[in-house]
Amino acid sequence: MTPQRAHALKRIEVRNSSDRPLTFILEPWADEHPIAPGERFIVEGEGPAAYAEFIVEQTEDYLIVWAWDGSDARVLREDGSILWDWTGLRVPNFREP
Repeated sequence: MTPQRAHALKRIEVRNSSDRPLTFILEPWADEHPIAPGERFIVEGEGPAAYAEFIVEQTEDYLIVWAWDGSDARVLREDGSILWDWTGLRVPNFREP
């Protein structure tokens, strides 16, 4: 019998803090969507607890969120509606054999 590994649920809010529209990208799925100045998205992920951290980057033109190894994710708008749902399609886990 294989022991079960601990899983974690993470939820973060990301906001376009610039004064102009950006392109929001969820990696590694490479989905792109415009995000207006001040607009917020909620990113939820589930996967191995050992790696449970989103990486968030904001550049001049992009707001990028990276999901962690072994996780899946979904993105919600401020009103709670689903923008993207990658539940069940997990990021490859390169850290475990």
